[in-house]
Amino acid sequence: MALAAGTHLNQYEVTARLGSGGMGEVYRARDTRLHRDVAIKILPAAFATDAERLARFEREALVLAALNHTNVAHVYGIEESAGVSALVMELVEGATLAELISAGGMSTGEILDVARQIAEGLEAAHDHGIIHRDLKPANVKVRRDGIVKILDFGLAKATGGDIAEAATSAVESAPTITSPVVTQLGVILGTAAYMAPEQARGRAVDRRVDIWAFGCLLYEMLSGRRPFGGDTVTDVLEAVVSREPDWTRLSAGVPTSVARLVRRCLEKDPRKRLRDIGEARLLLEAPHDVPESASPSTEGTTRSRRVTAPVAVTAGVLLAVAAGYFAAIASRSSSLSPAVTTRFDLQPPDPAAALTLVFRPAVALSANGMTAAFVAAAGGIDRVYVRSRSGAVARVVPGSERGTGPALSPDGNWVVFFADGTIRKAPIDGEATVIGRARDVRGLSWSEEGTLFLTTDAGAPLVSMPATGGDFQPVTTLAEGERTHRWPQVLPGGRSVLFTVGTLASPDDYDGGNIDGVLLETGERRVVVRGAAMARYCGDGQLLYSKGAGLFAVAFDPDRLTTSGEPVQIVPAIARDASTGAAHFGCASDGTLAFVPATSSTGLRTLVWVGESGQTEAVKLSAGPHQEVRISPDGTRAALLGGTSGNGDVWIYEFARGTFSRLTFTGTNAAPTWSADGRSVYYSSFDPNGRSTVFKKLADGSRDPTAVATVAARTYVTWVNPTETAAIIDAANPAGSRGDILRVTFGASGAPEKLVATLSNEYAGAVSPRGNWLAYQSDETGRPEIYVRDLGGSGAKWQVTFEGGEEPHWSRDGRQLFYRSANRMVAMPLEPGPTFRNGQPRGLFDGVYNAGIESGRSFDVNPVTGRFLLVRPADGGTSAQVVRIVLNWAREF
Repeated sequence: MALAAGTHLNQYEVTARLGSGGMGEVYRARDTRLHRDVAIKILPAAFATDAERLARFEREALVLAALNHTNVAHVYGIEESAGVSALVMELVEGATLAELISAGGMSTGEILDVARQIAEGLEAAHDHGIIHRDLKPANVKVRRDGIVKILDFGLAKATGGDIAEAATSAVESAPTITSPVVTQLGVILGTAAYMAPEQARGRAVDRRVDIWAFGCLLYEMLSGRRPFGGDTVTDVLEAVVSREPDWTRLSAGVPTSVARLVRRCLEKDPRKRLRDIGEARLLLEAPHDVPESASPSTEGTTRSRRVTAPVAVTAGVLLAVAAGYFAAIASRSSSLSPAVTTRFDLQPPDPAAALTLVFRPAVALSANGMTAAFVAAAGGIDRVYVRSRSGAVARVVPGSERGTGPALSPDGNWVVFFADGTIRKAPIDGEATVIGRARDVRGLSWSEEGTLFLTTDAGAPLVSMPATGGDFQPVTTLAEGERTHRWPQVLPGGRSVLFTVGTLASPDDYDGGNIDGVLLETGERRVVVRGAAMARYCGDGQLLYSKGAGLFAVAFDPDRLTTSGEPVQIVPAIARDASTGAAHFGCASDGTLAFVPATSSTGLRTLVWVGESGQTEAVKLSAGPHQEVRISPDGTRAALLGGTSGNGDVWIYEFARGTFSRLTFTGTNAAPTWSADGRSVYYSSFDPNGRSTVFKKLADGSRDPTAVATVAARTYVTWVNPTETAAIIDAANPAGSRGDILRVTFGASGAPEKLVATLSNEYAGAVSPRGNWLAYQSDETGRPEIYVRDLGGSGAKWQVTFEGGEEPHWSRDGRQLFYRSANRMVAMPLEPGPTFRNGQPRGLFDGVYNAGIESGRSFDVNPVTGRFLLVRPADGGTSAQVVRIVLNWAREF
């Protein structure tokens, strides 16, 4: 039966559900008398009403309650209330051994310490005549302080059902409570993998079944694989009974005495098996020599070369990461060898979330390495996640919707980020609050003195502000030829700041910029690295920087702001946004590196047709850096950026013939838009001085382009009037990327007419088919919403959406307005009449992604068929990308 939070079972108040298994539901509860948290396992109704089974269970529970040992999860008793029977047990916080093995990265010393503690718990139980019968990695937890706890001791026998019987019949659930919830077959299959041969055959069992299971656990920890596997329960049991493990996986890096112990535990004949788990404990307490040819037990892991016992892992046992956890080693005992390099991956806990890898760096580490932050989107909404070493899982920061570009306080206790025109700060276990406002933050860094360094716009220099909130103070000044200072990092001691310098000559090529340092006391600037996009100082004289696809390391003196020696490439390809210079990596002074590896689909996109009911049809165009798609008025062609030349040229794709031809060749173009008759394409071209020229070119490419207008801002053409005498454009104001919507008259001198130009960010202008309404998006309320203005002279304005909206598009007849809300396509009906009147919006389908497209054009509507043409990430909108964590990275390189 399910219990709601707040339900009372005598003195225990249920606070949360933890999982379920063969014995029923398991909950976290509060003991209101002793003021401690406990785990409560609710027994199934069929079990609790069977008087004989319940009596047997109570007798076994009494024996278990008498077992008081550090390495065994304690049983407090049985409670009955309102017809509910429950077992009350010690609540053990931490990662299961299954999670640790899956994550990899435990050194030999840590493995032997965990094994020693398991052996101690088994020995204590066996001395009390208690056999576990279901020992497996899911039934072992490692607390944050390194203490190992064996769970569910004796419950296999107490429930009155032998594991072998359950495994062979696959009818009864295995007795172990597991979390997260797993399938019946999965539980049984996992149990079978650790079952002794005599247990699998249904014969009488004794303590030696636990010794066998202990051998399986030790083998798996050392090798990274189960000793006995198979696709079905039958396959697994057949391997247990008749096959030998692959002993070669223990041939290197494992002490000889330990390898011999594993073999003795896994003797199929119980008469030849290790007879007492106390012998294993004694062996594990002795010093062990690890062979010099030590090899990793799991891929990508280097083991310690020397282990002395006892090996204390007081606070540094690796936590789970494979199922979406952040793992870290907080400290190691002085008895361990020097630090080793360890790798594992971090993903959002929500399987529907995907990392957001556009515009701003998505990954950050605190200076002390104790906290990681990253950005991921679920349901089309970006959120900031944080994971501290003291926490169990990554958590969403409340109030971080649409948040990006996180930075952490040096102690890892706070996170700051940019969202909806605001700078927000939150404790890692609390909710975000606004501490400032900015147009478009391009980088944040938090000093030890409590000062934030940031860029408040895409084309601005650095400023500073108190981390508690307050006014901006200038830090740098843009020199001649410089477009932006961004991605700052304050160096230890707070005397200088590193930052990226973008130039007007290469506005979208940050590999052509520099990494500079500024001395805060004098304002003096020094070039640190030439030709790099973003840099981070990691402590211990190491500077990492992004250049091209790779991540490089070079020796660095933070006091003199100078490098020495030759740089070394440490990662061949990391994810980055080349258009902004943002690289997705961070590092910490304790030797922790975090980065997002680039995948084969990184930056690639596909086109797909989607009908209003959600039916899809792939466009027969190979994946590429496609973006800013626009369909011709007759619906037969699409103009877009991308192709095989990168994302700075216009290409034409013909749907029927499947031909793809290049229209421009300068690599500096954006926002193709069709003329009303479909004969020409208008587009913007950017120059090194931050200006834009609007060109017109015949769509068949038969003539050279003609310049029709020049604008002193970065612009994107969104609409050309039927007479081809004027255009509506989105324009970044001269200070940076904040958008205004302008009307430019072709061939006219003077500044364009301002249609919508405020302190807010307005863009994605779309003109209705009759030319009388302008739909656009603005963040004037703090988040993007859709608005409509009258172009007929009244200047009237209507807010159309109130729960978020972006990218408005009109239907061909002007009777509907389509827009994207998060990742959902929405249709809003419009009522005819002299004034603008909209109806109730209706959701059409999900799967609309703005995949890092600068102009914001992620879809268009076919004016003939009404189908939507979507630009989607090549992976279909689900990202296989992860944040890779490397502990003690410099040791390897």
